[in-house]
Amino acid sequence: MKKTVLLSSLIAAAMLFSNCGDKKKSNNNPTGPGGVTSGSFKATLSGDVNLSFNAITAYGHTSNTETTKEMTVVGEMTAGTVKYSLTLSIDKAPATGNYTLGDAIHAEDADGFGIFTVVRSESDFDTYFSATGTAQFTTVGTTLKGTFSFTAEFTDPETFETKQITVASGTFEVPVYN
Repeated sequence: MKKTVLLSSLIAAAMLFSNCGDKKKSNNNPTGPGGVTSGSFKATLSGDVNLSFNAITAYGHTSNTETTKEMTVVGEMTAGTVKYSLTLSIDKAPATGNYTLGDAIHAEDADGFGIFTVVRSESDFDTYFSATGTAQFTTVGTTLKGTFSFTAEFTDPETFETKQITVASGTFEVPVYN
């Protein structure tokens, strides 16, 4: 189940990078999949990456079926030629509450995970996966709203050096698409 959630979150982030969202021609506001108006997704990152993350495109997704129960928040921003994405994925039925974030693949005790990706080119990117953290969802429905923080790690495949970031003061208020 966690691998399915990880895959769906990575696909959602990839959708952002491919600019699959529509643009309203009247005022050129960024929108998410299917024309959903973008929301707010912000955080402060420190460590290997120092960044004030303020998504230009942000949206949420929920599912509450027999096979898939999740809440996902995705945001993207660009600084120069570098694209950044931030994803929160909770592997629970959509509901308000406090959730623990852990390792996306191995943390069986966590409710979900966070992912931060730095894309410099198609072949040059780093993906940081949460190690520990929390997320609080205060509104769940047609909008997802809440706060989050987590630490994340990336292991360089060439040097095997582990890099770390801290994601703090995270807030989101995003429209939900299904």
